[in-house]
Amino acid sequence: YELGGKFNLIDKRLTLNVTLYRIDWENIPVNVFDTSDVCPGNLAVIDNFGEARSEGVELETRYFATPNLQLSLSASYMDTEILTDNLGPQGGRLPLAPRFNGIVGMQYDFEWQGHTAFLRSDYSYIGDFISDALFPLPDAEAHGKWNIRAGIAINQWTLEVYANNLTNEDALTIGQDVTAGRRVIPRIIGFEAGYQF
Repeated sequence: YELGGKFNLIDKRLTLNVTLYRIDWENIPVNVFDTSDVCPGNLAVIDNFGEARSEGVELETRYFATPNLQLSLSASYMDTEILTDNLGPQGGRLPLAPRFNGIVGMQYDFEWQGHTAFLRSDYSYIGDFISDALFPLPDAEAHGKWNIRAGIAINQWTLEVYANNLTNEDALTIGQDVTAGRRVIPRIIGFEAGYQF
C-alpha cells in the first residue's frame, strides 16, 4: 500500500516528494541450512515461508536558495516486524533494514576565469540494523559519511577533485561471521579527468 504526493512550491524553486507505505510480506525467500543428508552443514537451499511487515515514510526535497545554490535532503524511516517465528524471533526486526537513513547535500555552481565550475558536499547517514535474524552475527553500526567534490569544465575537458569519507569514519556495515564483517571504506582522495570528443 502506498500513498504519496509530489509538489512544486515557491515558484518551482522547492520540490517536495513524500511517500507513506506499508508492505505485507508472505512466503519470503529464505536460505535454509542443513536440511538433510543431501544438503548438510553450511550448504543451503532457498525456500519460501514466513511473514513480515514493513511500513514507513520517505521524504525527498530540493531547494534552489539562489539560481546557483542548490540544497537537497532525502530521508526515510522504516519499521519492520517479523510476524511468524520461522524467520527469526516473532516481533523482531527484519535483517538489513535500518530504521533511519538520510542524505543532506549542497551544490554551488559558479564561473571561474570564464569556465563553469561547481563545489558539492554531501553527508549521508545509515542507521543501525541486524545482520541476520537467525544467526548470531554482529549488528551493523550506525554511521555517517561526508563527501566533497569540486570540478571545472575547460573547453572539452572536465577536471574534478574529490574526497570520500573525509572524516575517515569507521563502522561495521554488515556482520559476516560471529566476530567481524565488512566495514566502511576508509577515506579516499582522488582526481578525475574527462575529455568529450
